[in-house]
Amino acid sequence: MKLNQKKPGDFFPFLILAFGLLLDCSKHKNQNSLNEWILLLNPFPSNGSESVRDGSDSENPPPDSSQETTFDIYSGSPLVWKTGQHFELYGRNLQDSNVESIFGPDGSKFISFDDVSENTILGTVVSCPNAFDWDSKVRFPNNNQSEFVCLDSLPTNYHVLKKEIGVPFEKTTLLKVHHSHEFFNSFLKLGETEFRILEPLPLGLSLDPKTGELSGNPTEGTGNTTREYTLNLRLKDRPQIFVEGKISLLIVTAEEKLNRTCRPFFRTSTCNFASPYHCDNAPGCRSSLFGCLMEDGCGF
Repeated sequence: MKLNQKKPGDFFPFLILAFGLLLDCSKHKNQNSLNEWILLLNPFPSNGSESVRDGSDSENPPPDSSQETTFDIYSGSPLVWKTGQHFELYGRNLQDSNVESIFGPDGSKFISFDDVSENTILGTVVSCPNAFDWDSKVRFPNNNQSEFVCLDSLPTNYHVLKKEIGVPFEKTTLLKVHHSHEFFNSFLKLGETEFRILEPLPLGLSLDPKTGELSGNPTEGTGNTTREYTLNLRLKDRPQIFVEGKISLLIVTAEEKLNRTCRPFFRTSTCNFASPYHCDNAPGCRSSLFGCLMEDGCGF
């Protein structure tokens, strides 16, 4: 007894019926479901890049609108900020940022935003902080190569530099780094720098443009008075970017020095201190040698 063998054409009605059922199911499913069925029936494998599902991608779904939007800062100007300075920052999605998200939790003590848009922030420096309050280098969250420096003035030596004519300066530094060293070093990292003194120095003195050290043998005085000079530190390739500080010099003759020299003074009814001092160049007496040395008319 032979089994009846069906010809290939006998399966066509079943295929047509199956396809009809599939179409009927598609009426109750969305287009995505139909596409999934078609993919299952496709005998050729796909890498997924050729399929289009109403613009959606199951492996890379669109970002959830509830998730926090990130922002980027690309650049800004100027590079050196000072108290009262207006600045601009440029980037993307900046409307999602604020002072704290860029400058840290203490940023609002020193920085304020005047206007924020999608690509630009206009702000003002309320106050340049010192090294204990805030990191002087403003690092951008998405661009670690960029930084700004907030520096009101050079950390110069606030003491008056005093010399007698003919007594040399031996590479005397004009900077008092102290608490402002972070700010100063941040400026040096912006590029090659040079020091300058804007006013003419007494004859015989010179400034090293690389180190900011004063040296030389003064051959003229400052007129028996303390003179103020402006010390400027600027970028060599961008001289418009600079920061300044003040230094004070007192260069005297031998006679002027003698008259400014502090000496012990006997107690009198007008100078009733335990250990009074005075100098001939300034009337009255001082309660201590230190007080006399700090007196503008004395100092030696």
